[in-house]
Amino acid sequence: MPKLPHVGASRPRRISAGTQVSFDERGFHYRRRAGSEVAAASAAMPSLTDAAQPSGEILTASATTLAALSPDEVLLELQARLRRPRVFYYYVWVAGALAVHALASIGALAGFVLAALVGLGVLVYRFDRDWRCSQLVYDLENPEISTRLAMASRVGEALASASTLWHIYHAVATSDWKHNAGASTLIQRTPTRAGPGSLPGIELNIEPWAVPVGPQRLLFLPDRLLVWDGRNLAGVGYEHLQVQAQPTRFIEEDRPPRDARVIDTTWRYVNKRGGPDRRFNDNRELPVVEYGELQLGTSSGLRIFLQCSTARAASQAADALLALGQRARTRVEAGRPAPSTARLSPPSPAHAPAPWPTPVAAPSPAAPAPSPVAAPSPMAPPSPVAPPWWAPAVMLLVRHLVGVDRRIDERELVYACELQRRLTGSPVAFESFVPWFRGLPTGQAALDEAVATLSKAEPEVRSWTLGCLEELAAIDGKQTPKEREQLAALGVALAARGPGPRTPRA
Repeated sequence: MPKLPHVGASRPRRISAGTQVSFDERGFHYRRRAGSEVAAASAAMPSLTDAAQPSGEILTASATTLAALSPDEVLLELQARLRRPRVFYYYVWVAGALAVHALASIGALAGFVLAALVGLGVLVYRFDRDWRCSQLVYDLENPEISTRLAMASRVGEALASASTLWHIYHAVATSDWKHNAGASTLIQRTPTRAGPGSLPGIELNIEPWAVPVGPQRLLFLPDRLLVWDGRNLAGVGYEHLQVQAQPTRFIEEDRPPRDARVIDTTWRYVNKRGGPDRRFNDNRELPVVEYGELQLGTSSGLRIFLQCSTARAASQAADALLALGQRARTRVEAGRPAPSTARLSPPSPAHAPAPWPTPVAAPSPAAPAPSPVAAPSPMAPPSPVAPPWWAPAVMLLVRHLVGVDRRIDERELVYACELQRRLTGSPVAFESFVPWFRGLPTGQAALDEAVATLSKAEPEVRSWTLGCLEELAAIDGKQTPKEREQLAALGVALAARGPGPRTPRA
């Protein structure tokens, strides 16, 4: 068997807790060793300036927020052990006080006392290290885990291939381009690097890649992206990660990295024609280089902007992350039970929606579960089967429509949740529905697939779908121009059987 990339095993130690990670056709499974304790559970990517606050600071969700939105039993256990007090620190203070007292009072026997304190200190240190440490052991004999490990390693290798890597934490638009070398956006960044590593207190039998980004540290594991901020730990599934890479022109005031491509030059102070402003004596010529920009985000608020000294490095890292997300979505779809009466093969894995949110027990009539806000109830779907084979396509169109004006009203979420309940035939928790709904794909390919699927359904199904979309668009009292435009285009696209006209641009 060939050696896997970045696979290493630390020296085995007796650790009281650990987790074995395996994989089968149903997905990843996490099995705790005896002695483990589990703590109680306490859309399109924006541009730099869009993601920044009015002050220019780029805020990203903390690990606490990410963990609260997607609680995970394994991560809760790891974090609980990482937060345990450092017993060795307390021992050092106590031992130091005893050593001072021994030297001052018992004289000749002080050497024996010091030797005993040192020997006991070694034992306390080892106990403290093992008491706070957890093991995460991946089944490297499993070909799926080995494949995902190689794909995750390609992300770090791509970022490390750039001679310089920066984390952008501040961006603000400027209109004073004359005094800023013609730049329209001013950014602040700090150098970082990608390299093999782990997190303190967690032992792995693999050597994943890690990237520090400000106060946080990203760890690319085979099954998820770990976010660690020094005290809190959160995990993001690759299928929920939004990734975008693009080349960008950057006016470099420092010396360009050795692998950067200089594509133009400009001046520190420019005139209206783009030439040097001769009113300034210290007006020096600056290189314009092509860098790669990699954006990572989630619907729960994670916002990471990395700048690579080469566009190729950012593109290769994005391709590897997208491939991981695609593989995760494909496995999720493969593990979903097929409908009882299939009319059409499900959408291709590239654009298939995320799994249905977890059903909950229906509330009793005496104490109905309150909705966050009042919203009209959708019409009953024209299908005796729940869920019908075209239900995912309907939810994709609903997700597309509520996002055309780049804002989602809470009444729209309540309406969509009720529509989901009618399609599935079982109650759905609103709290679990919202992140699932926001994570549905919204690209043009997903929209085309949904229209193509519904165009093969019965006329009453298409008519019912358009009626629900029109009701949804008017749920806040009026339809916006963008909503009217999309409704008209969808009506034309669904009017005839077959692929029909080109669907509107997402």
